[in-house]
Amino acid sequence: MSIICYYFRTTQAALGVLSEDPEAIFGDLTDLPPGSEVIDIDRAYDGLGWLVSPLRRAEAAHAIRLIREPDWPNAEARASVARLNAMVVDDALTAIEGRSEERFDAIDLGLGGAALFEPDVVRRLSLVLAGIDEATLRERADFRAMDEDDVMPGNWQEEGEDIFETYLVPALERLKAFYAAAAESGQIVLVMWS
Repeated sequence: MSIICYYFRTTQAALGVLSEDPEAIFGDLTDLPPGSEVIDIDRAYDGLGWLVSPLRRAEAAHAIRLIREPDWPNAEARASVARLNAMVVDDALTAIEGRSEERFDAIDLGLGGAALFEPDVVRRLSLVLAGIDEATLRERADFRAMDEDDVMPGNWQEEGEDIFETYLVPALERLKAFYAAAAESGQIVLVMWS
């Protein structure tokens, strides 16, 4: 099963109409309301999230340890969970993964309702993403650790530089342009998982 994160920008008025038929968002894209856009960045969300967010890196390390060490002592596992719970969900991770308590349940592609970002939040997230560039990502790149944490798409030690340059960086630029367009137009953004 492939999990994909979709990003949808539109107006509040258009969202009301589309919520009556959520599958229309993924139908004929020419039927979308003017100025609306749907994108996905394939599985690049995982690598980008890992690179930009200390929380995402800690979550990945915790999850993989649970899988690889089924006898992980309970006290240590609970302490790890407590550390994760104390960490802040940063805005970069919020933009990439749609982490938000604000949900729009009328659109549910099978993994819960969509995260909904109002225009003021979209502007903030756009500014945060604008501050992230290839050099920022490269500072945090650790292909060995990314393989150890099972960061998608994988094969980092063998193909990391190629994946980084031809997959992650273009995905980041596409996501930045998407949020910038939404912010400039005063639009809302929905982040949906399927």
